[in-house]
Amino acid sequence: MNVHNSLMPRAERHKREKQKSVVYYILIEQGLIIFLPFVILPINEVIAIILLIISVLTLPFVTKSKVALLFSNLTLLVWILIFLYSVNLKNMNSDLNILLILFIILVAMLIFWVQAFVIVIKMYSLESEKYPNVDKEKWYFKLTVKIIYCINLTMDKLSLLLPLIYYAFITCLIIYIYAILYNGLNYFYELRDNEQAGYYMSSELIMNDADELGDNIYLNFGYSLEQNTSTRIPIVDIRYSKNIQSSAHYTSKQKQDIALQEFGQNTLKISLSEYMYFSTTTFFTVGYGDVQLKGRVPKLLAQSEMFVAGFFNIIFVPLILYVITEYISKRRNRDKNEVHNRK
Repeated sequence: MNVHNSLMPRAERHKREKQKSVVYYILIEQGLIIFLPFVILPINEVIAIILLIISVLTLPFVTKSKVALLFSNLTLLVWILIFLYSVNLKNMNSDLNILLILFIILVAMLIFWVQAFVIVIKMYSLESEKYPNVDKEKWYFKLTVKIIYCINLTMDKLSLLLPLIYYAFITCLIIYIYAILYNGLNYFYELRDNEQAGYYMSSELIMNDADELGDNIYLNFGYSLEQNTSTRIPIVDIRYSKNIQSSAHYTSKQKQDIALQEFGQNTLKISLSEYMYFSTTTFFTVGYGDVQLKGRVPKLLAQSEMFVAGFFNIIFVPLILYVITEYISKRRNRDKNEVHNRK
């Protein structure tokens, strides 16, 4: 028979509250709940997967463990990359499927950024742990405590650089993810010849003795031509061997076919250098670079990277400035207190 808390003796009620607080401290604050799904996995895979997803998504907002914070955030990042590489856009049936994939990736990235924002704040605001008094303990226990203390102290020092590290890392991550999407989407439209969509360069680069194709492929000197004469080709970093460039046996169309083979590969195998240029240009300049876009989905993808870049910078640039100014303010106050204590 359940007894209401108000009807329990005070000692019993205090004992239960203490038990709950201990469980909450171990599982949530210390982040050990992240290991619970792996314990349940041999018993029930579905429950273990659901619990792991919930833990990864919510743990950064409730835990105080720095290791659990970073582990949850990196796990979500691994999921995003696995999903990105498991999807093959060339097998999509319609543009709606591509839009669904873009939506899922965008939502996952937004959750990742919010987690990163919370992690930076927590890592910066959590107090450093004091070295415990273990003088009376055995040597191996002292050694273990000292190693743990040094690790925590190192993480405390690195937390000052965490905003800058996250900013650089996420910037590269966004550029890389969209480079993969650009490549896959262009390949998708390349297989559908009747579709006037994708990423195009001016056809002047592959017309009549275009021996320099690849060396100057991203230069924009062909805008005088009509748009319908453009053709979809890799954006940068396509190099011909010298015998192909100097040979009269290769026509301009054959050279174009050679260039097209570069991005007609599987997403897992391609170097992405052709599309890294476009993604970088779109992220930093909020523009289309040297590429003509045709079709609603390609334009939506480029515009989504513009939104992502703006949203990301709105979050992290003020945060970095806040951390720097707060750190300087603390150092000045500490120096003033030291001078005052000496007097």
